[in-house]
Amino acid sequence: MNKNYISGKLNIAQTVKTFGKNAKDSELDRMTKISSQFSDIAIESPKKLIDNKLKFVFKLNSFKSDKNIILQTLDMAEEMTSK
Repeated sequence: MNKNYISGKLNIAQTVKTFGKNAKDSELDRMTKISSQFSDIAIESPKKLIDNKLKFVFKLNSFKSDKNIILQTLDMAEEMTSK
């Protein structure tokens, strides 16, 4: 916290486990697939204002290093929006 104004980390697998109890089977399958690809989302905001604005950095951490992260993110977005 001495470098950042705000810092947080969201564990995707734990979130799916907690909130998946009330989800439909199809939604739970999608969320489980996403949690198997990505480990967590980190949020940081430096203490220093940039252009008089407080800016946030979101980091999406992946389990797989052999596949392009952009393709993984697009796959995740497609999976989340498919019905």
